[in-house]
Amino acid sequence: MRMTATIDSTGAVELDTAGQITRENHSTVGDARRSVMATAKTLAEQTSQDTQLHIDDPSGSRTFLVGVDGTSRQESPAPATVQAPAESVATVEPVASAPIESPAPVESVESVEPESVSAVEPMVPASVETAQVAATSTAPNPFLGGRPSTARTVAESEAAGSRRESLPSFVDRPEVDAPAQHGWRGALNSMGLRLGPSAAELSQRQDEAAVSAHWAGPRTIAVLNPKGGAGKTPTVICLAAVFARLSGGGVLAWDNNNSLGSLGWRTFDAGHEATVVDLLGRTEHFMTSDARVGDLSGYVHHQPADRYDVLRSDDRSGDQERHMVTGD
Repeated sequence: MRMTATIDSTGAVELDTAGQITRENHSTVGDARRSVMATAKTLAEQTSQDTQLHIDDPSGSRTFLVGVDGTSRQESPAPATVQAPAESVATVEPVASAPIESPAPVESVESVEPESVSAVEPMVPASVETAQVAATSTAPNPFLGGRPSTARTVAESEAAGSRRESLPSFVDRPEVDAPAQHGWRGALNSMGLRLGPSAAELSQRQDEAAVSAHWAGPRTIAVLNPKGGAGKTPTVICLAAVFARLSGGGVLAWDNNNSLGSLGWRTFDAGHEATVVDLLGRTEHFMTSDARVGDLSGYVHHQPADRYDVLRSDDRSGDQERHMVTGD
């Protein structure tokens, strides 16, 4: 069975399955690739035949062989033959007016004028121009008895590196393409089948993959509502638990309600009563090179099941003005 998928930069897919054309729209090119791969695996399982999948997207063209067991491998293209430009250097011969009884000294190399070398440059193919520069700048000089330079190894290694960089990964999110685990599809899979996930389960997996991502630098989510009892604290607890459980990163839930916050009452304590006021009192210490991340454990309250930390407000005094956390 052969499938051909054409993916444009918007994530739109035109899928040709043995002459039957279907079209799909996805939010990103990556989502489109994963959807096509999941469809190919399902087709291979249903037909009990290996599926040859050809994908043409903005990053290039690739062909995969998807087996009935759900595995996939890329079919390697025929290696390109790169002609080494070293032969062009061999056409330059030193001129001798008399027989040489002893090896020529090093100074004889200077008798080869630069013009004689530049005359053979147009004979070098443009496809190996980069490899020629690398070879002529690092290889031993053949006139000094060294080994002639070879551009083939340099060209092939650079070509292999460029291919690896252009190929997208189809295993970066293996849980997204895994067989169904919930619903009637998951029940049948528990008995030995390998059915793909439903649209709802696939959407859930994509949401979880997005939440589990790590970003460069911290991110802040503020939950605000001037009305009491609007669900601010439960929302903060749920958001912190979801991000901490799925991403595994450091997540802090701060009850920025001065002295009236209830986050400390609804979460576990860590065996101490430290609040944001106690932490601010140690600001100078945490700004020094002696500060350690572990020192924060004495001021936040870790939630063992949900894997995030809580920074409580100070509810031990009714003097809200004294414990006001301002911008300064």
